[in-house]
Amino acid sequence: MRVAQREIPAELTRGDYASDPQFRNRMQEWVNMMWAEKDEMIERLTPRKATSPAAG
Repeated sequence: MRVAQREIPAELTRGDYASDPQFRNRMQEWVNMMWAEKDEMIERLTPRKATSPAAG
């Protein structure tokens, strides 16, 4: 398990997610960036299976 503490950007600590579309978009972009980083880390840490040449 890997844990990374992230500071919430100041501009995302105040705003109205429910009724401010611009704030909601900024928040979603930030969260999506973290998901993408997580996916990249899993990709790097996941061992690759060796592929065997096709019989022939």
